Amino acid sequence: MALRAELCGVLASTGTIRSVLQACTDAMVRHLDVACARIWTLASGSPALTLQASAGLDPYPDDTPERTRVYDLSIGCIARDRTPHLTNDLLNDPLMSDQSWAADAGLAAFAGYPLVAEDRAVGIVAVFARRQLPPDTLATFGTIADPIAHRIDRQRTDDELRRSEAYLAEGQRLSQTGSWGFKVPSGERFWSREVYRIYGFDPAEGPPVLEALRRRWHPGDRSMADAIMEQAIRDRCEFQLDFRLLMPDGVVKHLHTVGHPVLNDAGELVEVIGTVMDVTARKIADRRLRHAIQARYEAVLSERTRVAREMHDGLLQDAMGIALYLRAVLPDVRAASEPAATELLRVVHLAEKTAEEARQAIMAMRPAAADEDLVGALERAVRRSLAQAPLAVSVAVTGQGRPIEPDIQHAAVRIVQEAATNIARHAGARTVKLAISFGTRRLRISLVDDGTGFDLDAPLGASAGHFGLVGMRERAAEVSGLLDVRSVTGAGTTVTLRVPYRVDA
Repeated sequence: MALRAELCGVLASTGTIRSVLQACTDAMVRHLDVACARIWTLASGSPALTLQASAGLDPYPDDTPERTRVYDLSIGCIARDRTPHLTNDLLNDPLMSDQSWAADAGLAAFAGYPLVAEDRAVGIVAVFARRQLPPDTLATFGTIADPIAHRIDRQRTDDELRRSEAYLAEGQRLSQTGSWGFKVPSGERFWSREVYRIYGFDPAEGPPVLEALRRRWHPGDRSMADAIMEQAIRDRCEFQLDFRLLMPDGVVKHLHTVGHPVLNDAGELVEVIGTVMDVTARKIADRRLRHAIQARYEAVLSERTRVAREMHDGLLQDAMGIALYLRAVLPDVRAASEPAATELLRVVHLAEKTAEEARQAIMAMRPAAADEDLVGALERAVRRSLAQAPLAVSVAVTGQGRPIEPDIQHAAVRIVQEAATNIARHAGARTVKLAISFGTRRLRISLVDDGTGFDLDAPLGASAGHFGLVGMRERAAEVSGLLDVRSVTGAGTTVTLRVPYRVDA
């Protein structure tokens, strides 16, 4: 009774688990008049016994480790099988693995009892004595084992909770994500330490009043944030909100917060919990990336424009000049020799064709104006390419028009222009249909002719009648698009281009 009374006080203390268990073994040695008392603990999910406290004799001989597997220690079967054990013939007991140590210490008896909490073995309590132990020793252990086991289990739970809280706090710090809670009836609020850091308030003062918090919201975002959160509370629904903070030192932070309603059994809103993430670094990185992409795009367009200008002022002008000079001398040659005039006329046509191809190449290198209407640009490209062919052209547009990135529009116009040029040169068609469909996420453009068609399995090349198809596919791939060509000999060809509205879509 004296032992149980002392242990109740010890186990109720707030010391460390080792100091509490050490006080327990000290009390057992005094009250039970034993040579040695020990307590081992069994870690959760681990087969290792750890000696936590020992009173009386030295805990182990010098060559015995403090941590050992349950199945390697003879008395480990007490924890494994959860079976108490008492012997008054220790030197001949199979649970005593070190007979020489027991003999040198003059030990004659042993009693061990499993420590069990919530149907889980958490350790062993045991005593060694130089005299015989009475049969009621195990009964005594039975009365003290339960509170010791629960003290060990409670300490383990507290340690795991502190460890989880530490991991959570470190994870929030590394990810710059804080957690918060708001009790609707009382207005009581909870902030994790990371939320204080994000908003710039002192954790020692607790969450600030709502008005002080709202003053940190960017003036341009306050009304929007108020409306979204008021609607979420009114409708008891989840919400997501992206807004800015304007800190006292003028620094602007970008935040992303998510809120989730908590309802009671009656369906009433009792609390809103959520997270807030500082996404300022991500916003800055995204902005820099967009600027870098834009700068690169503008540099490429500038270089293409420069090359196109040089070609226009050089190659194109020279080719057109040659054609003009040859036409100027054609009447004199025709008067002297008709065969020679015929050959000269073929040279004139070749020069004019070269000049036209140079003009088309220059047009392809110059970007379409950023503000040019997509539908108009596509229609003009088709009609310009078919200008020398007697074809009927129809245009159909479906869906709601949407803005498209300039480089994607440029690629689409050039692909359609190349397809129309191939129709004019090779298809022998009578009609051409241009269909433009604005979808939810992608733009679809189709060019259909009723010409002779061609064999898709034939080798690509000018002789096959579809030179440039590889280049069209490559240009589509550069803007994350997909080009599909379907043709039946004698039944025409359909060229379909699908592209996103943005390169990253």
